[in-house]
Amino acid sequence: MEEKNYPAQSSSLKVILAFIVLCFSFSAILGYLYGGEVAEVVEEVLRRIFGGEGSGEINPFFLTLLIFVNNAVKSFLIIPLGALLAIPPILFITFNGFLLGVFTYLSVKKLGEIGFLYILIAIIPHGVFELSAVFLSSALSIRVGLTVFLKFKGKNISVSSEIRRDLKTYLHKILPLLIIAAIIEAFITPAIISIFFPT
Repeated sequence: MEEKNYPAQSSSLKVILAFIVLCFSFSAILGYLYGGEVAEVVEEVLRRIFGGEGSGEINPFFLTLLIFVNNAVKSFLIIPLGALLAIPPILFITFNGFLLGVFTYLSVKKLGEIGFLYILIAIIPHGVFELSAVFLSSALSIRVGLTVFLKFKGKNISVSSEIRRDLKTYLHKILPLLIIAAIIEAFITPAIISIFFPT
């Protein structure tokens, strides 16, 4: 019997996206509330990854490529990983939300209440595009996981068709968003920050 492709009849993509946003927001709040307990660990990890203060500036064109490749690879891999019953995308989105909360805590700790403004300025310009792409890729990943679950329950449904369809969405919608986000993050966001927070 030929398998059918159920385009998320079991779950509207809008509902999954709402769930993703809730997970991210709740994780960000937790990250901020518990930032004091994990701040030193996060700062040390970032220091080891990006180096000390004397590491020098990164060429913005190289930074654009670096940001794009990093986000593109993660957003690509997370979609088929949803086949593991949607666990990877949920962990992925909650981890990113938690990190944002910790960064907000660190910013407020260093700058006071104006630290909230700093986070908004540093994130909103490119975050509108980047978070949209991350949320969409995570939602597609969860939909893959739900498709696998329905397959296990004996539904006449094609997991491979669902993954192929979602990868087309990745190419046509997610990648363009990530390209725009990377350009803004490398070129525009630093300029905006320098205007509001001159060194």
